[in-house]
Amino acid sequence: MRNTATALRLQPDHARAQLPELRETSFEQWAKQESFTVAKDHVYRKGQLRGSSDQHNGEVFPTDYIATVKPLAERRIVLAGYRLADVLTQVASHETDTAPAVPSPAAASGGNVRGNKRSKVYHLSGCPGFNTMSQANIMTFASEAEAQQAGYRKAQNCP
Repeated sequence: MRNTATALRLQPDHARAQLPELRETSFEQWAKQESFTVAKDHVYRKGQLRGSSDQHNGEVFPTDYIATVKPLAERRIVLAGYRLADVLTQVASHETDTAPAVPSPAAASGGNVRGNKRSKVYHLSGCPGFNTMSQANIMTFASEAEAQQAGYRKAQNCP
C-alpha cells in the first residue's frame, strides 16, 4: 500500500506533459546518458562527494544532500514508471496484432517516411535522421498517418 500512496503523491507534480525526458525512447540513452549524468552531476556532485568501502567510517553527507537529491530521485522513479508503462503498452499492442504484416506500398516506391523499428521514431525525407538509420531498423510508410497508426512518433528534429 505504501508504494501506491507514494505513486499517488508523486504523480500530480510529475505529469507526463511536464517530463521532456519521455521523448527519448532509447534504453541506452536513459541509462548511459540521462541517468549517468544525473548521478554524476547531482548525486555525486561532480565528483566532490566520494563514497567509502568502510561501512563504519563513511563520509558524512552535506546537510543539504537529502533536500537536493530526494526530488531528483522521485523524478527518476516517476520517469521509470511512465517508461515501464509505455513499454508494456507497446508489448501488449504487438501481442494483440493478429493480422499478418503486409508491406507498405511505400516500401516498393522507396517511401518518403521512414520509421526506426528500434526507437519507434519516424523521419520525413528532408529530416536529418532519414538517411542515417541502420538499414536493419528501417520501416517505410506511405504517410505520416500510417507511421502514427503503427505506433511511431515523429522525430523531434523533423519539422
